Amino acid sequence: MAGKNDVTALRKRLEELLRSLEHFDKNLEGDFGSLDMAWVRLDQVWGGQAYETFHGSWDGMRQTLKEYNGTAHQYERFLRERIDALIKYEQGDAL
Repeated sequence: MAGKNDVTALRKRLEELLRSLEHFDKNLEGDFGSLDMAWVRLDQVWGGQAYETFHGSWDGMRQTLKEYNGTAHQYERFLRERIDALIKYEQGDAL
C-alpha cells in the first residue's frame, strides 16, 4: 500500500497538471476567440474563391477546437475527481 507521502506527492502533481491544463485551455480559448472574431470581421468584407477555400478550412478548425474543448473538460473533471479522492485518502477517509 502506498504511503501517505506518496499519495500527497501524487496529488500535488495532479493539481499541478490540472492547473497547467486549465491555463492552457483558457489561453487557447481566448486566443481562438480573438482570432475567430477577426475572421468574422474579415468574412464580412472578403469574397471570392480564396474566401471559399479558407472558409471551409476555418470551419474545420472551429469543429476541431470544439472537439478538443470537450475532451479537455473531461480530462479536467477526471483530474479533479482523482484529486478529491486523494484528499479524502490523506484525511483518512475511505475511498
